[in-house]
Amino acid sequence: MQPLLSVILLTLLISTQVKGETENFSIEQQINNVVRLSNHINLVNKATDAGCPFQPLPVPLPSPLPATVQDALATLEAQLGSQLKQSAAPGMAAGLTYRGQVLWTFGAGLKNTSQPLSVPDSTTLFRVGSVTKVLTAALLYRLADQRRVGLDDRVVDWAANFSMRNPFNPADDITLRQLASHLAGLPREAPCSNVACNFSSEQMLARLAPYSLILPPNTRPSYSNLGFSLLGHVLADFVLLNSSYEAAVSHYILQPLNMTQTGFEYTAAVQQAMAVGYYPSGAVAPLFSFGWGSPCGQAYSSVTDLLQLVSALMSPGDSGVMHAATSREMLLNLFVNADGVSMIGTPWESAYQAPYVVRSKGGNVDGYSALVSLVPELQLGLTMLWNGGVDEFAWANSSWSVLLPAFVSALSLLQPPVPLPPNISSYVGFYVLGPYTAQVFEKQDVLYLVLPPLFTVELAYLQASDFKIYIPPGAQTCMNGELSAFSDQLVTFGLDQSGLARNISLPGLAWGAYWSR
Repeated sequence: MQPLLSVILLTLLISTQVKGETENFSIEQQINNVVRLSNHINLVNKATDAGCPFQPLPVPLPSPLPATVQDALATLEAQLGSQLKQSAAPGMAAGLTYRGQVLWTFGAGLKNTSQPLSVPDSTTLFRVGSVTKVLTAALLYRLADQRRVGLDDRVVDWAANFSMRNPFNPADDITLRQLASHLAGLPREAPCSNVACNFSSEQMLARLAPYSLILPPNTRPSYSNLGFSLLGHVLADFVLLNSSYEAAVSHYILQPLNMTQTGFEYTAAVQQAMAVGYYPSGAVAPLFSFGWGSPCGQAYSSVTDLLQLVSALMSPGDSGVMHAATSREMLLNLFVNADGVSMIGTPWESAYQAPYVVRSKGGNVDGYSALVSLVPELQLGLTMLWNGGVDEFAWANSSWSVLLPAFVSALSLLQPPVPLPPNISSYVGFYVLGPYTAQVFEKQDVLYLVLPPLFTVELAYLQASDFKIYIPPGAQTCMNGELSAFSDQLVTFGLDQSGLARNISLPGLAWGAYWSR
């Protein structure tokens, strides 16, 4: 791409016409700038010559589902059944959502070992342990979306009595976003037992004061249940002013998403609908309360509700909980580990599984394991719940190894063509800028733009006068595409009253310059 980019910039910047006026710039400056940019892009190209992996658009799937997807789901069911038999969990339930719709659900084993026919399903309730942290993080982003709080507000901005010893740099204050991404440098656990943590927030703040951070804030992640418990209570007790954490999540997250099978209190009715949790020995696990630690692991839920949650977070439009831009920010990863393939977000435990970064959150609490896992670029979400202890990430990795190739293959065959204008002939022809000539032509239902020195790109139609440059997948390295910023740039045609194109401009690459007929 660099020869094309250099010529475009050199050609257009030397002679730039703006509303009838001509701005003359130093040619030497123009050339030097282009040379520096080209050299930088050349360095990027030398770093890797592999084209950027293709990620198909999440277009609607036909009914019946493509054979590759059907085969993958059948393979996944067999794989999950085999894994369950080899695990310490008596039963499990799972589900898959695509583009906001439940595509598949699965249940196997027993939700109660004393009831031989009690197979879990998508409505069976399970404790979800640390998947509760997704609800806590979602509460933070919902309140930020409403401008009730800032993601990078300091904890002391809201809880004035919060203090912990910082032996690294006392001036470094902990922020809410750091709490939500394990980057606050806090110890793993609160100074209390999970089964005896019945303190108010003011009492807990007093208990925390003598304790020290274990890392400087915002250096590297260190998993902290304390951090999420503190986050949940800062939001409920200080931002929302004396709300309970559970009531805040219910009002701001569960009710808008109609998550009626999710909660925090284990009533008799809830226990009746639950899968019984078991230790590896086969003993029944007790349903203890986390007390003040509720925001880090107290919740129960179902496959149905968790699929609703991940669908909302991946929604390309506003989800009813937060605007789409806020959801996208919540799905960003904030720290890449030294292995280059694992990452931490808010609160995601992510891993690269080509060609996607899969965001996941696992949960383990006595007698239960849980996982939510999603690929936002595909709007594809997976949930798995067990009534026993398992390595949920190993199950997730093996499941995505089956699902991702199948979906990429099926969706690749369903991608829409590059859009064409209804009146192609209005744009076809030659356009001149000084000694340089550009040509627009159509061949086999594709509209092309040729720019000096005879480099050709495709044009994708947007509306009457507007197109964008389309670079086919794999034609550039990922970094080269981002640094050159050429793909998706606007190409604007000046139309006369009859709809005939009279000139072309590329405002995002060289504002104010025109090729004319």
